[in-house]
Amino acid sequence: MNDTMQNESGIEAAERFLSEYDFVRRFSFYCVPKRDLAEELAHDVFSIFVEKAEQWDLDADIRPVLVRLIRSQGAKKWRDYYRNAPESLRKIALLKQELLAPYASELENRFEQEENIKVLDALKHCIETLPEKSRLLVKSYYWNEISMADIAESLNVKASMVRQAMVRIRIRLRGCLQRKRPNEEHDNNPSR
Repeated sequence: MNDTMQNESGIEAAERFLSEYDFVRRFSFYCVPKRDLAEELAHDVFSIFVEKAEQWDLDADIRPVLVRLIRSQGAKKWRDYYRNAPESLRKIALLKQELLAPYASELENRFEQEENIKVLDALKHCIETLPEKSRLLVKSYYWNEISMADIAESLNVKASMVRQAMVRIRIRLRGCLQRKRPNEEHDNNPSR
């Protein structure tokens, strides 16, 4: 039974990894700027990711895990390659790595921005599903930066009532976002 569970988690980890394979390949090349080494790195990261499938939360975003694995394995792979290379190749490789280093963080930031945009779009959708009064509270507090005390005063209610309402609204929005995120991943991943 335990082997079956490990097999299933390994298969799920492999599917999640493959859904991010383009990201892995590009980020591997930025960390190890030699195409064949980058391909080896991507394969090594795949093996480690699937082998340790039980450690990962496969329902969450796996890119931070992949970035850590790529960076750590890439540093080892690059160090090994660098030690065995002739002096002239070492200098060229070091220069190439220095030239590409700024782009690695740019690539990572671009993917983070894309993810943030998706979350913000989902949040906007969730806010639009709220009742009118709840939407007004959210917009007043977050967009117009009106304090809860001032909102309470304008509504002729106690500030504690506004705070309680905001807690309930946040819980509702969190639930909506959690329901929305798996749907988006399902829509974007035709293999499921």
